[in-house]
Amino acid sequence: MYIGETISPGMEFRHVRIYPNPASTEIHIEASKDGLQTSIVDLNGRIILQSELTIIDISHLANGIYLIRTMEILTGNTQTNRLIVNH
Repeated sequence: MYIGETISPGMEFRHVRIYPNPASTEIHIEASKDGLQTSIVDLNGRIILQSELTIIDISHLANGIYLIRTMEILTGNTQTNRLIVNH
């Protein structure tokens, strides 16, 4: 598990890799399973965007710290990581 990462209770660990971090234009999501929905959330809890893509354009986001929540669509299990946007 990575620093700043949380996993929902009862969830078996699955590897989700988010890179680059810090990022400026796009992030890549790699997971051991298909069927993930990714949400980028600001520190006020507002959902900035949601996607099921493995490459997400973040060029429109302001510099700062965001949370990336990945959810397994079939099970609802979630994992949260920190993302730093720096243009």
